[in-house]
Amino acid sequence: MAEIIGRDIEVGIANGSEATEAQHSIQKTTANIFRGVEHAEDDTTRGSIVASKGRRVVERWLEGSIAGIIHADAVGYFLANLWGSVSSDGPTNGVSTHTFTLDDDHFHEPLSLWLKEGSDVFTGDSVQVNSLEITAGVDDYLRFSTELIGKDLEKTGTFTPSYQKEVDFIGRDVTVKMANTKAGLSAAGAMKAKSFTVSQNRNLERNHIFNNEYSPDSVFGPRFETEVSITLNKIPGTTTYADLFEGDDEKYLRVTIEGSQDISSNSSDVNPKLEYTFYKAQVTGRSKSDDADALVEEEITIGCYLQDDGGDDDGKVGQVILVNNTEDYDAITS
Repeated sequence: MAEIIGRDIEVGIANGSEATEAQHSIQKTTANIFRGVEHAEDDTTRGSIVASKGRRVVERWLEGSIAGIIHADAVGYFLANLWGSVSSDGPTNGVSTHTFTLDDDHFHEPLSLWLKEGSDVFTGDSVQVNSLEITAGVDDYLRFSTELIGKDLEKTGTFTPSYQKEVDFIGRDVTVKMANTKAGLSAAGAMKAKSFTVSQNRNLERNHIFNNEYSPDSVFGPRFETEVSITLNKIPGTTTYADLFEGDDEKYLRVTIEGSQDISSNSSDVNPKLEYTFYKAQVTGRSKSDDADALVEEEITIGCYLQDDGGDDDGKVGQVILVNNTEDYDAITS
């Protein structure tokens, strides 16, 4: 059998653990998905200084990562599992608007995964998104990386990738704003940002029990965390971010990524969009560059927390709005 290269590795994804075929083929840059294995050592050697007599497999699971350029339709599958709750409006002229909010529960509806490595096909069982990172710079496509954990990865089934025309984003599509209220975000001036990263992590844990083969009985997320880092040019006399870092003030934060492509079926000039809004953002870190031959830059790190002001957003962390050509991200059921 001939060797393969990384471009020969193909990935399909679907919402729900009962899906029998992929809903979307991911046009990735890298995909490193494998079966994780835990061994236990037999340390009962006697009469010898050799440490162990052997080992046995005690646990198995799926783990790995996928990375690439953000595509407006594909990214919704990762967001649906990460946030846990999604409502979809549409389609209208081929375009739907999806709103992702946090399902404040340890367990989210899993994904199904297909992995094709040359002629070998593997299926992933009950796959969960552990983390999703979105990055942007002025000179590149917007990119993502995600880490996955699931119950198991087995060599079985079939998968024939089917790729669709994808819609991407570049740096000029990005607007970052902060305001004292959510209503104030619309009129707020855009930050003169040069790069940003939105990192979200569910801190997944595997729950292994007796009499359950080798795979975990469940995969759960005990702690949902969001951190945003933004780089700007340092402007002398401006203390906005220093004041936020040194004090306790909180802001609303919005990152809007809106492309210029018309994705409607009737040329009604509807653009793809990915928009994060966080309801309680506080600066947790601040640093400056000092390259003698470059503009001085300021990097701020922002923690996004649970809002607890008793208002309309009390008990919420934020939301994501995604506008694309996918009708919905409902889980497939039998």
